[in-house]
Amino acid sequence: VKKKQNGFPPGIANYFGHMPISDDPMDLFQFIDEAVESCGYKGKVCYYTDIAASEFYDSEKRTYNFMGKEIDSDELIGYVRNLTSRFPFYGVEDILFEDDFQGFTKAKSTLKNTNIIGDDLICSNIKYLQKAIELDSCSGIVLKPNQVGTITECMATVNLAKSEEVLILPSVRAGGMVDDIVKEIAVAIEAPLVKCGAPRSGERISFLNTLMRAGDEYPEARLAVLKGEQPWL
Repeated sequence: VKKKQNGFPPGIANYFGHMPISDDPMDLFQFIDEAVESCGYKGKVCYYTDIAASEFYDSEKRTYNFMGKEIDSDELIGYVRNLTSRFPFYGVEDILFEDDFQGFTKAKSTLKNTNIIGDDLICSNIKYLQKAIELDSCSGIVLKPNQVGTITECMATVNLAKSEEVLILPSVRAGGMVDDIVKEIAVAIEAPLVKCGAPRSGERISFLNTLMRAGDEYPEARLAVLKGEQPWL
């Protein structure tokens, strides 16, 4: 689809994904949607996006520099609401600045048709997760053991998330190592979903290979089925 749009094959962007040809997410997901339909997978694919809002947040003005404009949190939530209404989104990660728990709570109550996921918001830290649970700030978390510092702390966060029915997405780190233990943790905690990214670098391919080997060794293993707001096996 991208080659059709500008006559050139897609290049490699940050984190080894495809280079975008527009700074408007609405355009990008329209391109993806056309590619999905052309491959015959319409209705069988759902989307997930990492907004990474802290990257374009102006702490002095308390605004977001988005597509050449300064907008507030309500406007950003409104834009994402339109995005998730137009396309089948399963999750939206870090929709607002990483310390804005109240804003995340508003986003979760506003965006009813997708999961609000905290990565920078939670940092795999049980204290932040507890606060998010109390404020109802997110329905899922990204799990990265080296964010919090130890495997023990990481597993404490996992146990709290499970007890509160918070979705857990173990994630490979951008530019990480092929021996990152997060893929083994994903198998051990029976995570229904993982965040891996485009399979264009060694650590991501290693992640996927580990999951496939686990599936081969345990015939009872099966894919999670995405149904409603939570994945059900």
